[in-house]
Amino acid sequence: MFATLALALASTAWAAGGDARMRQLGRVVDRHAGFAHMTRGVNVCTVFALRHAVDERDIPVLGRMAASSNNRHRLAAAYVLTQMGDAGVSELRAHGERLGPVEIEQMLTNRDQLREALTREPSPGCR
Repeated sequence: MFATLALALASTAWAAGGDARMRQLGRVVDRHAGFAHMTRGVNVCTVFALRHAVDERDIPVLGRMAASSNNRHRLAAAYVLTQMGDAGVSELRAHGERLGPVEIEQMLTNRDQLREALTREPSPGCR
């Protein structure tokens, strides 16, 4: 009984922590979203900022962001997951249902170009 209660409390605390981390990463995306054609969107600066704010422990959170209804959060998380090795790619395939298989395959095809862009020093325009 006590063990079950402790497990329930621990999983609730972990889920709340995951929600808090998801909000933090969402703020990173929102703060670094680009402006073009009177809309806000994901660009290399956005992906660069998010990639440098996460590590392997954030892969499940990024997977949840890739399934988000927020388009900017979803795309930025998906692009970052393509850069996080096999674990990131499998998380993207598992949770990227809002993106669709064709879009995921395009991201995976273009990930070398994105990796090259992310290894360069960010331009002064990246905040």
